[in-house]
Amino acid sequence: MSPETTDNRTSTVSDDIDILDSCPLCGSQAFKTLPTPGRWTGAEVFGGLKGRIGLMRCLGCGLVFINPRPSIERLTTFYSGDTYCCHSATGSASAGAKADYLLNRIAKNLPSGVARTLLDYGAGGGAFLLHARTHGWEVRGF
Repeated sequence: MSPETTDNRTSTVSDDIDILDSCPLCGSQAFKTLPTPGRWTGAEVFGGLKGRIGLMRCLGCGLVFINPRPSIERLTTFYSGDTYCCHSATGSASAGAKADYLLNRIAKNLPSGVARTLLDYGAGGGAFLLHARTHGWEVRGF
């Protein structure tokens, strides 16, 4: 089973599911359950969790996060697997279209005069960042 976090915000319920007891951003314990998207990434690893993991919105700060969520063991299996395409800076065949869609959505919501600066947390191999940079964005990624 997954170990509990040192701040006691994660409860382990099985070998493949963890539940957050409080918001990872603000610490609130008030959540609203949201509909789970119909599209799944990593079906070979997460498919068996369908109906057991979901999305929540924190009523304190508005953060949307996965809760219950896959255990660290499941996440490690997914991110270290051969089917995770984000290890490569070239990404998948549809990366350009997805990147254009996301960049257009972000740009449309930027206030006038704000620099086109992008932070991608979970940048994988950096394909999205490379695409954004070629389209005039200042980018950083982790």
